[in-house]
Amino acid sequence: MGAEPMLEDRAAQPYAAIRHTVTMEDLPSVLPQSWPRVFGWLAERGMAPAGAPFIRYLKIDMPDALVIDVGIPTAEQLEGDDGILCETMPGGRFAVMIHTGPYDGLVEANAKLQNWGDSAGVTWDGTEEESWGCRMESYITDPGSEPDPAKWQTVLAYKTQ
Repeated sequence: MGAEPMLEDRAAQPYAAIRHTVTMEDLPSVLPQSWPRVFGWLAERGMAPAGAPFIRYLKIDMPDALVIDVGIPTAEQLEGDDGILCETMPGGRFAVMIHTGPYDGLVEANAKLQNWGDSAGVTWDGTEEESWGCRMESYITDPGSEPDPAKWQTVLAYKTQ
């Protein structure tokens, strides 16, 4: 997987998350409080993360609101409580690519992946600008450990049919 889009098979992945309905403007205030809460919830149960933190986009209506899961992969399916839901990311074929750089480049990176998929004849699992079977961004680089935004890596993954 690299900067150029490609297709990849992925296994189903359980996760713990907080679901939000937000606007794009809300994201900078919602994300920094959500991931620590999920990490803390997992730690209280003696569970280590099984992968990088992510946002799963369930519904996208840019002018109005997004429905998102702000989550962390887990090694096994858990029971949610205390405002934390436990779900499973579906397995299957995904269009994926890595974006390297600041988060403000993610809109352009997502457009690149979507345009590549459309020109390659990919059929998305879901309806664009509405609901998605699975569309996510995994934040591989921890900005607390790597202060240079030019080095941050984010994996974009969209489930296909």
